[in-house]
This record gives sequence, structure tokens and C-alpha cells, in this order.
Amino acid sequence: MSLKFEIEKMISNSNNSRKIIGQFVLNNRKNIAALTVDEIAMKTFTSKATVVRFAHALGFEGWREFINKYSDEILYEDNISQNIDVNYPFNPSDSTLNIINQIQSLHIESVKDTVRFLDVKNLEKIVRLLKESNKIVIFASNPNNFIAKNFQRKMLSIGRHIEIAEDGEMGLMAGSLSKSDCAIVISYSGSIKSSSVNHINLFSISKTPIVAITSNSDSYLSKRANYIINMTSHERIYTKIENFSTEISIIYILNLLFSLYFQIDYEKNKQYRLNSGRLLEKERINDNLEK
Repeated sequence: MSLKFEIEKMISNSNNSRKIIGQFVLNNRKNIAALTVDEIAMKTFTSKATVVRFAHALGFEGWREFINKYSDEILYEDNISQNIDVNYPFNPSDSTLNIINQIQSLHIESVKDTVRFLDVKNLEKIVRLLKESNKIVIFASNPNNFIAKNFQRKMLSIGRHIEIAEDGEMGLMAGSLSKSDCAIVISYSGSIKSSSVNHINLFSISKTPIVAITSNSDSYLSKRANYIINMTSHERIYTKIENFSTEISIIYILNLLFSLYFQIDYEKNKQYRLNSGRLLEKERINDNLEK
């Protein structure tokens, strides 16, 4: 999740000096880096120690480390906003060519933004978990469950069966898993109100490992997950044309997991696909001959 969203989360959960400093940081995003800690303390009617503790609360060792990271994020987001509006990537007056270019830019920027938050060691641990799990089940509500089906098909193409929990049966599926299995939970918000999330308390009972694909690293889901992969988080929940950026991000993450899984036993998986392809082609030819 971006620092901006983490600050907004802190503001909504605080009613003290952290809220005041957080609001000041967001309202002065363009010139905050030029201000000293003493100046910020004076302008927010707080203290130097309180300003530094604000940075600590966000996981930084000090104010300078925080402000450097925040400045980089502002620059990055400004570049994105100049290129594309992820919520309204085109408007009524755009030509067909403009829309072609805008959607292309949206795909590129969404993948770049997803890559920005990836952790190599975290990904390697997740893929190893998938490899060692007896059963893998994906929990995702519409439309993410349709995206998950493509990942399911790719994994099946190398002989790895994955289940997708159906709406209305997520509780039953969650209750059937054990510590030797793995649950992949896909949710933009990570809220307990999401149908893909509200049964994950069962995983703590069974000790089933959870891989969360979400935009909110401070959500109900993230706090209970063993591993987190952050999807892009620039879309608004309701005021947008479609889930373009989110869907692109999820597709990229699942394609990445498949590729890393494939790479573990590269030659074996390559041969499996070749053998399966030959068998399917043979069946197709026989079916045509019978007709």
C-alpha cells in the first residue's frame, strides 16, 4: 500500500497529534520536503519529538527517511497522473486512437506500479509454499474469481490442480483446509465485509497459510495473512469506469506466480505441457476423422 494511503489510514484511526501531522503532510505534499522538523512542529503546534514519532509510526527510523520515501512516491504518482487517470482513462471526446494509447499506457503503468511493491524473497517463499502445499484454494469474489480461473487453467496445464471457492460455499471450503494446504485470498480492500475475506478466521484455527493479494497492507486480511502481495492501489472504489488497473495488477501477479512456479521444475513442466499438447492434438485429429 502507498504511503499516502497509510497516512490516510492513520488519520482516520487517530484523534491526536498524529492526525494533525498527517493532514499537514497530505495538504502540503508539494513543499513538505523543504520544511525542517522544527518548522513542521511549529506549523502543526506539536513538538519535534512528536513529528519524529509520526515517522516511526509509519515504520521509518526517522523523519528524513520518511520524507525521502514520501517525496519519491509523490514524484512517481505525479508522473502517473500526467500520463493516465486510472479511474477515467478516457473521456467522451477521445478518438479511437487516443483510447488505444490510453489503455496501453494504463496497462504499462499498472504493471510498473505493481512491480514497485514486489519483494523478491517474499515471492520466493510464496512459490515454495505453493509447491509444498497439498491443496491450493483461491478465495475471490466477482470479478476477481474470473481472473483466478485463468490462473487455475495455467496451473492445470502443468498438472497442478487448484480449486476456486464458489460464492456461497467459501465457508465450507475454508473449513475444509488444513495446515498442509494453502489459501490464496484476493481482495482489493481486504475488509472483513468482503465475501472472500469474512471466513479467514477459520484459517487461524486450522493454521492454514494465507497468501493475500490486496491493496491494503493494514487491512483485516493483511493482518492475518502469512504473506502479502500488494496490487496497485490508485483506483477509487466506486467513482471509476471499471476495475481496469486492479484487474491488470491481479493478472500480472498471478502470471508471475505461475511463471515462478513453472521455473522451479522448468524442464519437467515444459515436457508435461508438450506431452499434454500432443495428446490433445491427437484427440482433436481423431475427432475430426470420426466426423
